[in-house]
Amino acid sequence: MLHFAYRGLRHYSMLLPADWQAKLRLRLAFPLTSVQLCLLAIVAGFLAALLILLFRLTIIGIQSFFLERTDDFSGIAEGYRWALPFIAAVLISIMAMLVGLAHYLLGSTGGSLVKDLKKVYKEL
Repeated sequence: MLHFAYRGLRHYSMLLPADWQAKLRLRLAFPLTSVQLCLLAIVAGFLAALLILLFRLTIIGIQSFFLERTDDFSGIAEGYRWALPFIAAVLISIMAMLVGLAHYLLGSTGGSLVKDLKKVYKEL
């Protein structure tokens, strides 16, 4: 049984929203799993793992030009070791400026669905 913070509201079908957006939000709040969705999740997980692996291999490849062993920075001069984090921060900042990196808010902040539920519940 589904529980909400509102008394007497035990199932989402008790809410009868007037507009289609509220109906869609309610339907997406209680998803039904399917074989296609499970396969999509498996494929997405595999692709994410592959991307992580390629990223790690790229880092190892770049380090092989400068280091004798992977992730062993003890062979580098002390002055360079101290400067590496600052150089990386400058490079990341330059890349962010070139790409136009900004803060984007994606998805729900959590409050919009609650506000809609309160509004619909008050109408009942």
